[in-house]
Amino acid sequence: MRVFFCRVNNNTVRDNFETQVSKTINEEISYLRKRNEITYMSDQIFINGDVAIYKDLKKIEGDISGSLKIRMAVKSEILRIELFFSNDVADEIYLEENVVSNDEEGKIVKGDKIPTDYLITIYNNSSDFGKRTTILNMLAYKKDENIPEFLYNVAKETNHLRIRYVALRALSYYLKDFPKNKFDHDYFKDKV
Repeated sequence: MRVFFCRVNNNTVRDNFETQVSKTINEEISYLRKRNEITYMSDQIFINGDVAIYKDLKKIEGDISGSLKIRMAVKSEILRIELFFSNDVADEIYLEENVVSNDEEGKIVKGDKIPTDYLITIYNNSSDFGKRTTILNMLAYKKDENIPEFLYNVAKETNHLRIRYVALRALSYYLKDFPKNKFDHDYFKDKV
């Protein structure tokens, strides 16, 4: 039996080890930076319902060339966002009876007795979030040929995710057609 002795340079082993550790730490720092950016984007959506940032997150989620860990983090944030904005708890409480208008004779009309065109005018002139979502919900049960187009345009043009969701939910009820993605206005593009 022969025994061989090798001379190993400890500096080389140490340098290789330090390089590997350094590389691992840099990768983790890069991931954490990106994760923090995703969390910040998500926080911005929770604060103001920003549709543009939501679209950015959807792009990151769909980018198959990106890191799997990042895509999973984005998917997690999107799920939290969609659960929050599809929950009625996100609305300010505003009862239908509190939506009031005057008819052509000057009489007070409340809730579902308000004509569709008045509801749309009230919606367009209101900055009250609760009132706007309540009106969108009310429109789902009105029978007027202009409602689907109005709801679609609200969903398409709004910059607030909750308004988009409520408009699309109302449109779904109106058309009796329920898309898989409750935030995708393009689904209805050819249906209104």
